[in-house]
Amino acid sequence: MDVGTSSSVDVRLEVGATAQAVDVTAAAPLLSTQDAVTGQEVDRTLINDLPLVGRAIFDLAFLAPGVIQAPGATFGPQNNGNNFVSNGGRNATAEVLIDGVAATTYEPNTGINTVLYTPSVDAVQEFKIMQNNYTAEEGFTGNTYVNMVLRSGTNQYHGSVYDFLRNDKLDANNFFTNQAGGKIPPLRRNQYGLTFGGPIKKDKTFFFVDWDATREHAGSTHNAGVPSALEKQGDFGEVCGYNGGKFDANGECFQVNPDGSWARDEKGNLILGTQLWDPYSGQYVAGTGRVLQTFIPFNNLATFQSAGNSNLDRTPYQLAAAPGNLIDPVALKMIQYYPAPNVNVGTPLYDPYNNWSGSGINLGTNDQFDVRIDQRFTDRTAFNARFSYAQGTYHGMNCFGNALDPCTQGPGVGGSRSIALSLNHTFSPSTLLNVSVGFTRGLSDTKGIAADYPNFSPVTTLGLPSYMLSSGTLASPVVYIYGGYAQASGEALGAQAWSVYKNGNQVYHLLATLTHMQGRHELKFGGEWRENQMNWYQVGVPEGTYIYDFDGTSQYPYGGTGGDALASFLTGVGSPSTWGEYEIASHFSTQNYRWGGFVQDNWRATGKLTISAGLRYDLEIPRTERYNRGTNIDPSLSVPIHPAAVDPSTWPSLLPLPDVTHDPAKGWLGILEQSPTPHRGYTL
Repeated sequence: MDVGTSSSVDVRLEVGATAQAVDVTAAAPLLSTQDAVTGQEVDRTLINDLPLVGRAIFDLAFLAPGVIQAPGATFGPQNNGNNFVSNGGRNATAEVLIDGVAATTYEPNTGINTVLYTPSVDAVQEFKIMQNNYTAEEGFTGNTYVNMVLRSGTNQYHGSVYDFLRNDKLDANNFFTNQAGGKIPPLRRNQYGLTFGGPIKKDKTFFFVDWDATREHAGSTHNAGVPSALEKQGDFGEVCGYNGGKFDANGECFQVNPDGSWARDEKGNLILGTQLWDPYSGQYVAGTGRVLQTFIPFNNLATFQSAGNSNLDRTPYQLAAAPGNLIDPVALKMIQYYPAPNVNVGTPLYDPYNNWSGSGINLGTNDQFDVRIDQRFTDRTAFNARFSYAQGTYHGMNCFGNALDPCTQGPGVGGSRSIALSLNHTFSPSTLLNVSVGFTRGLSDTKGIAADYPNFSPVTTLGLPSYMLSSGTLASPVVYIYGGYAQASGEALGAQAWSVYKNGNQVYHLLATLTHMQGRHELKFGGEWRENQMNWYQVGVPEGTYIYDFDGTSQYPYGGTGGDALASFLTGVGSPSTWGEYEIASHFSTQNYRWGGFVQDNWRATGKLTISAGLRYDLEIPRTERYNRGTNIDPSLSVPIHPAAVDPSTWPSLLPLPDVTHDPAKGWLGILEQSPTPHRGYTL
């Protein structure tokens, strides 16, 4: 009998004469006339013979009609097993049962089901994709069920040993990589294991075990725009020539023609080149916004002394009167973590915005096993138990080879635990009871790059304020450098944002079904209970996210050829048009309950007509925090905390600033200036 299949077989016994015959016949496949469920049965033959990328068992779901990839999804073990679109339904909502108990639960986003355990291909006996119109027995899903059964032992001992190899030596190069003269990315992937099963006591007790291991080394290449040795010290003189410019005698950058003469506009004025401007020399110009007034001679931050801003006098935010006072000390330390340029350096092909390339290895391991015991107590009572265990590690390539690398998320571990118990008891030839109970847990724990550098501290190493440790998670600030610079991995420098992640996700499942045959009626009654629990922590930016663009050091806020994003970063003055973030995240542990009950009648009205009718009721309780640590907003309550009144006489120089007002009851209103680094600039 196939998994999840309802079928009818009529048996007629007649006394006949003894005869011997050999018949060779070709029969049409069994047409399911017992219900209206559509889908695809995948048996052991298909599982064993069909090729699979990374031997990902859930990819066989794509054999079912109407099942296609979700946008942006991939094949292989990296893809969440149920992340497919079935008959137009929403992806990642399919329910997965393994040996009759749930193997899925919620992600932090409630509308997404995530698969907690993925068995080895060699451990699966068969599974069925059930799409739409399934009976009242199935619930808590979108429009698709994946019902999977693992292998069990028999009265014969059987075993297997396997090793699947993927290696770049056996691969063809990517067409475009080959065209550019690049090499095949390195790949070393071995997936090996064994299975063994047989009797413990013949006809009574059986066992089956399997073990599967994966070892993978996969190459990765990243590109970036990095500062030169002079730029790391504050000398950005070379950026003047990026767009065909040179300095005049005063150190101001103007564009030149190919013949070396100064370029002029239609009015005869010199055309500015890539010139840096003092971000503290801004004045408000109606219709334009902030306009910087003082250029930095020869684009050299190290020798230039800024006068600061008179509005900052008598505040701790005024610049010290010394050469190089525009250089932020934290940014100066951080910029040293950039590697040196290594692409086309010293050649006409040199591109300062994409001048570095690095390759490395992503490491991954996984070990898992299943143990299943089947016991026939009597001819009427059968029991089976399964325990599954998986444990793996992952570590992405460290592009820069230091604690401020933007490519890796640091070491990661993950795993699964699954228990399934099932009891079948036959009361009579027409009445059968099935009771199943199970528990499945999945764990993801990405520790962040700081786990590789235990001596690193954003306070002692970089000089950030001590309150940056309040998040409880060690990391470096996350820096984005725009303005045309290539970023190594979507970020330019610092720990990857949202890379520290821990999620222990688990589901408890209890269900019972009573089946009774009464004449032409197959009656089923049952119910189930689930408890979904999640222990989750993710701090997106424990030490802050800071964004820099050319307009931090350009004369005008949103245009022109002046300014440079890396120079803006070194001053610590972020882009006026972007945002920043600092987060202190909380740990939380949530739970919710699900109850379901059903009655189903499959009535064989005639030999050609079966009517399947059922009623199911599901009750799903919203999530609650198990330790009562949740918060909510009640708009009807008055806020008990009010800002203290600020005496305008304490900062009288702030009054001339535009868009800033003072209210005796609420204090200063309006943003004076954004400061991406916590100890530079000022914010209201």
